[in-house]
Amino acid sequence: MTESMTRTVVASLVLSASLVACGQSGSGAADEPVPSITGRWALVGWVDPVGVELRQAAAGSLTGGGCAYGAPPLQGVAKCDRVYPAEFYGAISGAIAGAQAKFGFQFGLGEYSADVTVSADGKRMGGLFSTSTGDVLFPTAWLPVTDGDAAPATSSLPSASADYELRLSAADSGATEYVPGQVYDLYYRPEFSIFGALGGFSVREMARSNGGSIEVGPVSPTRPEFPGSLSITTSADDVFTSVTARLANGHSFTFDVTPRVQ
Repeated sequence: MTESMTRTVVASLVLSASLVACGQSGSGAADEPVPSITGRWALVGWVDPVGVELRQAAAGSLTGGGCAYGAPPLQGVAKCDRVYPAEFYGAISGAIAGAQAKFGFQFGLGEYSADVTVSADGKRMGGLFSTSTGDVLFPTAWLPVTDGDAAPATSSLPSASADYELRLSAADSGATEYVPGQVYDLYYRPEFSIFGALGGFSVREMARSNGGSIEVGPVSPTRPEFPGSLSITTSADDVFTSVTARLANGHSFTFDVTPRVQ
């Protein structure tokens, strides 16, 4: 991870060393109905394609397998796929209570863990992701993966990868999740996602509007402080120029966007 990708690190959360001790985080309570998250999930919002296969027991424990790089593992297969060998694979341990889940896995090169809130429809998990170095990265999302899943054609979206800096230009009265004077990071990778300080979104969740803007979401809400949709304006050559983020709690923020000088 580059130095620029750590500037908007969320440092307030330290994941529990015991993943099965699932405490309160996000907006949900432990006595909420427990959604099912059994299945294969892909991480959206980080540089590597991390995947997990979760098995949820009636008591709330989570087992399964995690893949540090490659396709999410199939049940009972102790490797990631035919390309990446077993050292990228690790057994999942964790728990879910209400809409809050924590899970992680160790593998040959380190350890990954997640602290997430599950959407009410069970179609998205949003939260924070941690590596064995202790870094807590950007807000991230997890999306379900099915056999044969492949990204759709995205010819209407910008074709080039780009790194951007965001500066707040407008916000709803009383909204404080993003503040003036702070430089926030945004990364666009046309082959899979947009991610950074505004969270992670798959290219599946992005589309060009009739007016020319790029509309992201709305997605199933997870945590109230996470954006649920974005509206992105671009220049004639498809460089991002502004972003409006609408949070799950109703707050709205608009940012001026400039390409990062490499």
